[in-house]
Amino acid sequence: CGKGRGKNIWLSPEGCACFTVQVNVALDSQLGRRLPLIQHVAAMAVVLTIPNHKEICLRMKWPNDIYIETDKVGGV
Repeated sequence: CGKGRGKNIWLSPEGCACFTVQVNVALDSQLGRRLPLIQHVAAMAVVLTIPNHKEICLRMKWPNDIYIETDKVGGV
């Protein structure tokens, strides 16, 4: 079980690989000013890296959510 934005929570069945990575970057740094783009590129990398299977419709919802069909399965 985890917490999302606001009052959103997420649940995962036993055996799922769920994790959080936190990176602290100064927003006024060169990298910090590019965080929105980096988050989008990271989400696209996940979608494009997972092999396409006919039975799986993997897609990205702006700016960083990953969906299979209509179900959110991840976010960056």
